[in-house]
Amino acid sequence: MIRGTLSLFPFISAYTPLSERLGESEEQLAGRFGKVHMRRPDEFVAQGRLTRIGERLSFKCDPWRITATLIDGRCEKIQCSKSGRWSKGRLSRLLQPDAGGKGWSEIDSSVPKLSRDWKRDDGATAAWRIASGLTITSSRTVKTRIRT
Repeated sequence: MIRGTLSLFPFISAYTPLSERLGESEEQLAGRFGKVHMRRPDEFVAQGRLTRIGERLSFKCDPWRITATLIDGRCEKIQCSKSGRWSKGRLSRLLQPDAGGKGWSEIDSSVPKLSRDWKRDDGATAAWRIASGLTITSSRTVKTRIRT
């Protein structure tokens, strides 16, 4: 199979919602995005304590960078970023309702050209930032951070 331009398009150009990657295994993600470029713990600091919630995998699919957090072997958070402009159409395609019919509701933003946020009824969240790209977080990750 040809990697590079063609291999990244199953998720970008085929209009597959990015949220459908939530729940995938490392093998499924690697089959979609290519080999793991970097692997490290996914940690955050809360109340002065460092907490490891999973493993962070990074993939390079020029011009995209994909980062996925796996908890218990399943993708619970995924981020895609690239340099350059993001069109409204690209965001819409990546956030269209997934196969389960779960749709996103946008939360009003005072600076939509720089920052946008969405939520789903199941507790999943999505955030787009001009400097960091689009991040989709499952409700499991949100609950994990709240509990710790």
